Amino acid sequence: MFDPASSGSLGVYVALQKGFGADAVAYGSVTTKGFVGAGHPHVDVGTNVPEGDYVAAGAADAASYYVSLDSAGEIAWPSGTFRRAGRPDVHVIELLTEETPAAYRAYLCERGASYVVAGAHELDVALACEKLAELFGIKHLLVCGGGIADQSFLAAGALDELSVVFVPVATGDRNVATIFDAASFAPAAPHAFALASAERVGGDGLHVVWRKA
Repeated sequence: MFDPASSGSLGVYVALQKGFGADAVAYGSVTTKGFVGAGHPHVDVGTNVPEGDYVAAGAADAASYYVSLDSAGEIAWPSGTFRRAGRPDVHVIELLTEETPAAYRAYLCERGASYVVAGAHELDVALACEKLAELFGIKHLLVCGGGIADQSFLAAGALDELSVVFVPVATGDRNVATIFDAASFAPAAPHAFALASAERVGGDGLHVVWRKA
């Protein structure tokens, strides 16, 4: 992704991401740790919080949202506002399950982050989408990975379009992420899409769009 030969295509990817005008962007825990760091959150194990979802003060009126799939409660958010250079601030919403420790929920509350509880033991993405729409008014969600996050929404039937930028770089690195990775709560299964468009971008890159068949 960051090879010099990919620079033109990467610029197109960033511009496309901004141009979708989505209400929120969703990432998995591995990708999020790449943004905020891999440190573990310091929680008070004796803290109790009410059951159910939590909408932080002012969250319902936020201009945009960062939706984090983090049922294990691993992300050490410094605050409920996520900041990236060159991009507007966004409010953090964590997608949790009923098994996510109460101490981590309290950690999020203390930092002004919101969370949605969807699923008893494993994340129920379909229910999470319903709650995101109901509690925060999110209708258009841009899912940007990694592979398990992408597969989670695909398996739930929540993806209606795939927009992929291919860069002209090949690697034999086994650690390179794939677009879709199956998880226990997001099993692998065929999902058909129809080609909508294909365009050469960024020199030798390719932007391909498929829509739900």
